[in-house]
Amino acid sequence: MKKNLINKLVIASALFIGLSSCEKETQDTTPMREIPNAAYVQWMNATVNSNRNFIFINGVRTNGTTVAYGTTFPTSSYAFAVFPGSNGINVRDTLVTSTQLQNQFTHTFEAGKSYTLFTYDTITAPKKIIVENNFEIPADSSARLRFANLIYNPTAVANVDVFSFKSQTNVFTNIPVGNVTNFVPFNSATLDTLYVRETGTSIQLAKLAVNLNRKRSYTAVYRGSHRSTTKTISVHANN
Repeated sequence: MKKNLINKLVIASALFIGLSSCEKETQDTTPMREIPNAAYVQWMNATVNSNRNFIFINGVRTNGTTVAYGTTFPTSSYAFAVFPGSNGINVRDTLVTSTQLQNQFTHTFEAGKSYTLFTYDTITAPKKIIVENNFEIPADSSARLRFANLIYNPTAVANVDVFSFKSQTNVFTNIPVGNVTNFVPFNSATLDTLYVRETGTSIQLAKLAVNLNRKRSYTAVYRGSHRSTTKTISVHANN
């Protein structure tokens, strides 16, 4: 009788531990949504060679699936919620054999405001930029566009311009690495091509065809390795 009771207690304890483990994993992988007076963050991963990244906010893993290089999180909405005030942030690869260094820092977010976190450079020297999103809903049918120069090179490289083929003019001029511009008006609902060029020249570094939606805000990101043919510009919706 005593032996049966002990067996039952062992089974009950194992079930409790299993349920506790499942609950902990669910909390780690589910984006935080129900936060009073929340701030909102979108994360853009432009760190070269990072393909299995997670973001931890105050020690809690926020993304359930990995965020690859060149993509944003969340994928099903424009931002995830964080508590207002100081937050500890850690972007890392959780694979034991990974050589990626942790990108760990703190940032103070204000309630009700929206931010974009850009991680960039390389896995051996990860960097970050956090900017507040000052969204403006246009009174006309135009869109809004900003530019982030997140290209990687071990030595300094020339600043860049971003040229619009349709307008035949520079949209952004003389932007250094690690800089994110403000939003500017941009033609919407029409096909255009953006060219990234070395400042003051016609030397083409990357190009992208775009067709932006009316009254929406976007970020054009110049990323990759400057010495590689895979350097590129991509555009991501912010709202």
